[in-house]
Amino acid sequence: AEMQFNKLWKESVDISTDFIDTIQNKTWLNDQIKPYELYLKLIYEYLEEDINLADKFEPFLPDGFMKLIYQKQAATQAKKILDSYNGVFLADVVGLGKTFITALLLQQLQGRTLVVCPPVLTEYWKGSLFDFGIRSFEVESLGKLDHIIRKGVDRYDYIVVDEAHRFRNERTQSYANLLDICRGKKVILVTATPLNNTVDDIFAQLKLFQAPKNSTIPGIPNLEKYFSTFRTRLAKLEKTDPEYKKLIKDTSNDIRNSILR
Repeated sequence: AEMQFNKLWKESVDISTDFIDTIQNKTWLNDQIKPYELYLKLIYEYLEEDINLADKFEPFLPDGFMKLIYQKQAATQAKKILDSYNGVFLADVVGLGKTFITALLLQQLQGRTLVVCPPVLTEYWKGSLFDFGIRSFEVESLGKLDHIIRKGVDRYDYIVVDEAHRFRNERTQSYANLLDICRGKKVILVTATPLNNTVDDIFAQLKLFQAPKNSTIPGIPNLEKYFSTFRTRLAKLEKTDPEYKKLIKDTSNDIRNSILR
């Protein structure tokens, strides 16, 4: 190895001048770059994958439907999360078109979808998905979970749960049924209020697509331990304490940022 190194060293060419010129004039490591330009470069490098994903997806929109960039971006980002973690929250506030974003997400997927929603919304979901060109789907009322299980769920690849916050209590039979339906599937949770009462609301919904003690969320391998620690900290505070609300907010952001990382 030493002989080979010495042989190559004798044949080598000094590239110091070219190297220094490249660093100084052809990279971002120079004093001519403005702070704002460096900031833009950082953001691009961080989001490059998402930017390129968005460029590859051109959604189909019904006639007269307004093309909204944020909905396309949300659908693209949701697919990335769904592919990585087998589940995703579509948790925009009321009025931003979560149904339409779900339809745009389903346009990017291959497989059969089951939508579970409140009974008054079954026809709305059927019409909306059909208008967006989705064909391989079924819509069932969330009051018919037993019926869904009896029919069998093996034919479904994706489960969409509208108003997913209704399943925040894992001590109910409906939650147990939904857990059976979601097992082994990719899960799309649609809700404007993923957290209603306590952070256990989020924990229960996360368990519809994540193993509690073997999570794939970066930085949170054990969801049970994570939420147990959080509950202990929360129990020491009064609900009127500003630190109480801050702790809930920080934890929600922690989970969100980990999933989006």
